[in-house]
Order: sequence, then structure tokens, then C-alpha cells
Amino acid sequence: MHRTQIYLPDELYQSLKAHSLLKGISISEIIRQSLEREAQLKPVAAAHTFFDRLAPLASFANEAPTEYVRRMRAN
Repeated sequence: MHRTQIYLPDELYQSLKAHSLLKGISISEIIRQSLEREAQLKPVAAAHTFFDRLAPLASFANEAPTEYVRRMRAN
């Protein structure tokens, strides 16, 4: 697990604090759960980001992200 720091507006922090007390879990856990849900909701966007970063590599220059993922899943 990695430790990181973020800056939150006061209103958001107070809301998270109240939510954590209500659920009986830490603010960190609420943030982790929210980020996990967000990441799972956008797998296509994540694939496009992945390929955008690989675009400078010649082997991925003409690769369509969606087709690549389909081929990988088929294997």
C-alpha cells in the first residue's frame, strides 16, 4: 500500500468525516472505496489512457485499444 497526501476543501473533508463516523470506517477507506468504484466504472477509458501512453512505441502505433483488449481476452 502506498501513502499519499491530498488537499480537500473544508466542506468535503467535513462530509467525509461525518460519513466515516456513520459507517464506522476511516476516511482513507472511504476514499479507497470511491476510487476503486471509479476505476471499475471506466475500463474503456483506462484502456485508452494505457494506449495513449504507449503510442510512442512503434509496436503500438497502429493498435486500436478496444481490438487489442478483445484479442487478449480471447486468448
